Amino acid sequence: MNGNKKFIFIGGLLILIVGIIIGLGNLILFQRNCQYNGKTYKQGEGFKSSDGCNTCSCTKGKVACTLMACPQNVVANYNCDGKKTISATFITGEAKEVVPGEMPIPTGSVQLKLSDGRNMTLNQTISADGGRYANEDESFIFWDKGNSTFVMEGNKTTYQNCGVVRE
Repeated sequence: MNGNKKFIFIGGLLILIVGIIIGLGNLILFQRNCQYNGKTYKQGEGFKSSDGCNTCSCTKGKVACTLMACPQNVVANYNCDGKKTISATFITGEAKEVVPGEMPIPTGSVQLKLSDGRNMTLNQTISADGGRYANEDESFIFWDKGNSTFVMEGNKTTYQNCGVVRE
């Protein structure tokens, strides 16, 4: 009887050891990291692709990415009163999920080149009508309302009656 108990104990111990070895092997096999653009990502980790609009994930040591077409930036040039000009590059932001009952969060931006030599990037802000882009303290606002495009600095309109230049 005593010999049977030792045999059962040793058999059980061997099964436990084999299970641990298999478990560690699976952990090593399935928990491999991925390399992408010089960075290391962990198993299951998601991240942005190098194009900035698709997403990737690390699975079993391999990177898999979505292959959606990326939105293109749109450039518009404007002639304004007083022989002023604006060159605007509209940059499409990343779509964010809208929470029911909450205001949507704009994520686009515009890069402006003004005829007075200033260059700036403004973030899109909430607007009930047209595209509204502003600096952080909203002292500089670029409005694009269909046929009416203008710039407000403080309470003064500094670029007005701006029309798109058709090429």
